[in-house]
Amino acid sequence: MSPLLTAKDIANILRTTPPVARSIMIEAHQQPLDLGRGRCRGYRWTQEQLERVIGQAEPEVKVVKRKRSGFFSGTRREALGI
Repeated sequence: MSPLLTAKDIANILRTTPPVARSIMIEAHQQPLDLGRGRCRGYRWTQEQLERVIGQAEPEVKVVKRKRSGFFSGTRREALGI
């Protein structure tokens, strides 16, 4: 069995906060294991569940660098009659 991860562990991997990490896992239909009441217990997810969520994630949006137009480009040049 793979190691069990807390919301804090998942948040560190996803670079977010524990409440956001918990909501990401729930939205991806990954139900946590409940270890019951008590100190250092609570909800845990398996490593496989986290890998499924990461695999389902949308690919990162590519940042397209736009070519900066100069001050005297195109319409400005025509407007100034240059």
